[in-house]
Order: sequence, then C-alpha cells, then structure tokens
Amino acid sequence: MIKVLLKNKKGSENIISFLFVILMLFILFISFAQLIVLGYAHLYVQQAAYVSARAAASHPENPEKYAVDTFQKYASKFLYDWQHRAAVQVIYNSTNPGDPVTVIISYNFPKYPLWTKFLRLDPNQKVTAQATMIMEETP
Repeated sequence: MIKVLLKNKKGSENIISFLFVILMLFILFISFAQLIVLGYAHLYVQQAAYVSARAAASHPENPEKYAVDTFQKYASKFLYDWQHRAAVQVIYNSTNPGDPVTVIISYNFPKYPLWTKFLRLDPNQKVTAQATMIMEETP
C-alpha cells in the first residue's frame, strides 16, 4: 500500500504534507506546554517570595526561620519537587522595626527533555523572584 502511494505523486505529497503538519503541531504543542510551565513557576515563585517576606517582616525575632518555614508550606502546595529545586535566601541587616528584609527564591523549573535538547537549552535555568518588606514592631 505504501509503495502504491509513493508511486502516485499526489499520494506521497499528501503523506509528506500530513507528516509535516503533524510535526509542526507537536512542536507548537510542546512549546505552549513549556511556556505554561514557565509562567506557572514564575507566578508561584513570585508569590512565595512575597508571602515569605511578609512572614519574615512580621516576626523580627527570627525572620530567617519564619521565611523558610512559610516558603516550605506554600511551595509544598504549588511547586513541583520544590525540596530539590528551590533555594531560599533571606537578607537583613538588623531586626529593628523599619529595617528592610529581602527574600530571594530561586527555583529550577521543570522542562521537557525533548524541548531542552531540541533547542539546546541549559537544563539548569532558574526562575528567580525577590520580595522586600519592612520589619514590623512586635506588640
């Protein structure tokens, strides 16, 4: 059957066109899926940084512990494999009210292996977000 289609020029052109369109649709689908994963990771890493900075600012007695604990609670709900892919950094000079506390979160977002190899992307790309809050007074 394939030999008959290949001998018939119209049949072989249709098969090649069909395969080309299927390949392009597959690449387009993978591209959109990867873009959605990247957007999802960026959105939730930014929100996790904000929530962690808020927790650190409202607990000046130990801002680093509260920031990391809050991030762990938040990330466990939304980020894939966050224990091995995320890093939290808390920066503050002092715990006096009015001083800034900054939380920086880096997350190595998941990528499709086919997509990474096809475009020769670095498999260790990170989504990074930071949030800064002002230390609050404790009552």
